[in-house]
Amino acid sequence: MKKQTAVEWLCSQIYTIQVELEAGNNNLKNKIDQAKAMEKKQSLYSFFAGYNYEGELPVDEHEDYYKETFTEK
Repeated sequence: MKKQTAVEWLCSQIYTIQVELEAGNNNLKNKIDQAKAMEKKQSLYSFFAGYNYEGELPVDEHEDYYKETFTEK
C-alpha cells in the first residue's frame, strides 16, 4: 500500500468529517491534530533521510529544525 502524506490523509477524511458534523459530532479538531502529528512524523523521516550522520540520530536537532521551520513565532 502506498504511503499517504498528512494532507492526502486529511483529504480522505473530509467526507467522514462532514457526516460527523451533520450528526452533531465535532471531531474536526481531532482530525486536524492527527494530520499535524502525521506531518511532523513525515518531516522527521525526511530530515533523517537527508541527514548525513554517524551514530545516534540527532532528534533534538530535528525538533529545533521543525520548530524554526513549521511553527508560528
